Amino acid sequence: MKTDVLIVGAGVIGLSIAHELLCRGTRVTLVDPGEPGKEASWAAAGVLAPQGARPVNRDYLDLCLAGLDLYTDWSAALLEETGIDVEYRTEAGLQVAFDDEESKELDQRYRHQQELGLPVKQLTGEEVRALEPMLSPETRCGLLFERMHRWRTGGWSRPW
Repeated sequence: MKTDVLIVGAGVIGLSIAHELLCRGTRVTLVDPGEPGKEASWAAAGVLAPQGARPVNRDYLDLCLAGLDLYTDWSAALLEETGIDVEYRTEAGLQVAFDDEESKELDQRYRHQQELGLPVKQLTGEEVRALEPMLSPETRCGLLFERMHRWRTGGWSRPW
């Protein structure tokens, strides 16, 4: 069998690339020693959150945000074409701080995101615990991101 592209890894990324290439008529060989979608993809948290990353440059962030839009369209097309629902959705997400050092880091991240014009809200410890009551009473502060994307992973971590 002749192949145009060899993809190593049958996780969510490898399978997604293979699917897209096959739809475009490319001959693909996909190799993985395990069961498709059962390694890192199975155990991942299932979160796409470029805003949650440490401060980044604008070009990189724009690329990540464009990727979120593409993934939204792609997951809808996948459902329509195959009936596979990855349970992809956009939700808000929190990052929290428990000490002075983490609080300073979140404050820097907040200012950086404000400079980039991104939707982010700075919260007090009380406001964070009102949103997520199971958090430690020692929670000092947090950031609320409106554009966190999630999908079902089926592994240990279930984000909703």
